[in-house]
Amino acid sequence: MFLALLVGLVLTASPLLRGAWDTWAHTLVVAAVLGGTWAWLAFRTVAGDLPLPFPNRALAWIAGMAALATLSAKLSPTPGPAVREWWTWMVAFWILLSVPLIPEERRGWVERGILFSAWALSGLAMYQRLFEGRAAPEASLINPNVFAGTILMMLPLAFHRGHRALAALQLL
Repeated sequence: MFLALLVGLVLTASPLLRGAWDTWAHTLVVAAVLGGTWAWLAFRTVAGDLPLPFPNRALAWIAGMAALATLSAKLSPTPGPAVREWWTWMVAFWILLSVPLIPEERRGWVERGILFSAWALSGLAMYQRLFEGRAAPEASLINPNVFAGTILMMLPLAFHRGHRALAALQLL
C-alpha cells in the first residue's frame, strides 16, 4: 500500500505543482521519493518479501533509457535546465520500475489520482481559456506544449476507464 501511495502522490501532485515549484521544492519531492522508496525497500527486505517481477528485457530498456537521459543531460548545450530535468526523468523511470510491484487492487488508487489530476488540469486550462483569454493555456504546467503532452498521456486512461466527459474536455 505504501508504494502505491508514493507512486500515486507523485503522479497526482507533480503535474499540478509543475509550473509553480522552484528547484528547492523539486529537490524536496525527489528526496521524498528516494526516501520513501528506500523505506519501502528496507521494510520489504526485513519482512522477507521483495517481489522482483521484471524480465531482463524491461530492466535493460529502463537502464538504457536512464543512461541516455544522463548522457543527454551531461552533453546538453544548456546544462542548467537539462540537469534539473534529469531528476524528473529518473523519477519517471522509478515509476516504470515501481508500477509492476504494486498489487493489482492498489493500482486503482494510482489511476484515480491520475484522473483527478487530469480533471484539475483540464478545468484549470478551461478557466484560463474562457476567463483569462489565453489562446494556448498551460494549466499549471510550464508551457502549453508540456500541457498538451501531459493531456496526451492521460487521455488513454480517461477513455479506458469510461470517463467520456473528461476525455472530451481534454480533447477540447
